[in-house]
Amino acid sequence: MENQFLIDSEYLSAEALEKKHRLETDPSSRKSHMEYMPGMEQITSDVMEKVMSQMNSYDYEKYTAKDVKAASGNVYSCQIARTYEHPVTGKVEDSGGSSSKATGQGMVEGAISSKGLLEVTDSGDYYLTFRISLVDYTSDLSFSVQKRGASGFQTQSVTQTATGKDNNGTTKDLRIKLPSQDSIIRCSMYVKPMGRNVIFYFYPGNYTTGNSVGMKALMVTTSSSDTQTSNNNQTQTTDATNNTASQQTTTASQGSNIQSSDDSLSNAQGLSLSTAPKTTTKKKISSEKSVETWILILTVSMTLSGLILLGVAAAIVYYYRKNWDKWGGDQDEYDEIYNDEN
Repeated sequence: MENQFLIDSEYLSAEALEKKHRLETDPSSRKSHMEYMPGMEQITSDVMEKVMSQMNSYDYEKYTAKDVKAASGNVYSCQIARTYEHPVTGKVEDSGGSSSKATGQGMVEGAISSKGLLEVTDSGDYYLTFRISLVDYTSDLSFSVQKRGASGFQTQSVTQTATGKDNNGTTKDLRIKLPSQDSIIRCSMYVKPMGRNVIFYFYPGNYTTGNSVGMKALMVTTSSSDTQTSNNNQTQTTDATNNTASQQTTTASQGSNIQSSDDSLSNAQGLSLSTAPKTTTKKKISSEKSVETWILILTVSMTLSGLILLGVAAAIVYYYRKNWDKWGGDQDEYDEIYNDEN
């Protein structure tokens, strides 16, 4: 016996049962819940048609082996030059001003590691991975990039690739896309112990082939195998690097007082893989000073200055009170003489 899932109620009238049976057996008698009812706003959309059209027009035969190798390229280790003032203009954008240059420079060197990793794809994209410290004491980080010689910065997002620890606490490895290998990065971040935002700059230079800094290369996963393309890229990069070195030498002659950053760029061999001599000079990077050290120095200096001022004020008050009677006695004697004469 066939299963019966439609059950009639004995309390329904003949008309209701008839309508019920019609709805159950005749789909044309049912109302579509997708249809607009009278008075409803009707919204038309062609999104589905566009998506289906794009999908149907997709040609799988257009992709070649070259397209599949889009992530091929070369990886270079580099040094990161860190500076409190703009490396080209010398302008200090931080609210601490030029008077805080020494303190600011120490903080910058403690916040950004001196080593980085540059990934250059065969399609001409540049990705810099750098390590930022003091993560436990900072927040609201924002980055923008500028091609050396350009007039303004463009905001650029970063991608975290790793985390770690150093003497200042937690560190993060961040990757940012650059307009060229000769770029300047501007960083703005809120420093909790200082209670304000700080602004500084850093940029890569002194490139050497390969990954010797221990950072993850995630954009370039395959080395370039096209010899001709590689040679062309090497020639272009060598020319660009030579121009960069020339610009850096000119900037230094105009009085740019940047520490190890200018030296590293002036000696840069760029991204060249040609027969250019590999005479990279490895300079010992100055030890990174933590923000806590500089804050402690400022606190102690302010405390000592306050104590000295308080001591001077106390000495003046003491001297004044000690000679009060003497000064007052002289005045009384003068009054007596004046009264006798009169």
